[in-house]
Amino acid sequence: MVWGITEQTTYNGYLLPRFQVLSGSTGFAVAVVAFSWSFQHAVMPLTFDPHFMLYRLLAPIAHSTFITLVYLRVRRILPLATAHWLMDGASVFIGILWPLLR
Repeated sequence: MVWGITEQTTYNGYLLPRFQVLSGSTGFAVAVVAFSWSFQHAVMPLTFDPHFMLYRLLAPIAHSTFITLVYLRVRRILPLATAHWLMDGASVFIGILWPLLR
């Protein structure tokens, strides 16, 4: 339940504005935040399976970029953290139900 607010606050609330100031470029800041956010998902869970880790790195890049751009537009953490929390909760719920549906 804490990952949504933690990730949104860390990446959009803290890192994005700092990279904007340090680089002077919003595009560069969005790229760095989206890649670092995606990299976090590549090593969590740590499996040492290169194909799985590459998938976990590349799969969230589009979503991370989109969420970062939405944050730049609305500048509010709570709605994005709530959506993140619902998405994480849905993935847990599906993970619990999937074995029962087989």
